[in-house]
Amino acid sequence: MSVYNLDDIYRFYTISEFKMSMCYGAEVVIEWDGKEYGIWSEEGSIRIICTNEPEKESIFSTSDDSLEYILGNDHLQDVITQVTVIKRTI
Repeated sequence: MSVYNLDDIYRFYTISEFKMSMCYGAEVVIEWDGKEYGIWSEEGSIRIICTNEPEKESIFSTSDDSLEYILGNDHLQDVITQVTVIKRTI
């Protein structure tokens, strides 16, 4: 099931919510500072890619590690509760 952003009701309210979402195999598209990022978990790893810079794809072994990903000038852990969630599977 996919949901699309409706007045931010599908945003992440806590870091723990993001981490739990990744544990259950979520696929998420977020926007931060004018760029879109895809985040998804597969086969025990988490992939993050900026749609504007696909060559900079990063793969992480844990959700904690993925929170170190840099979005522009910010770490994902510092902005995950502020990003615009464009699409999120639940």
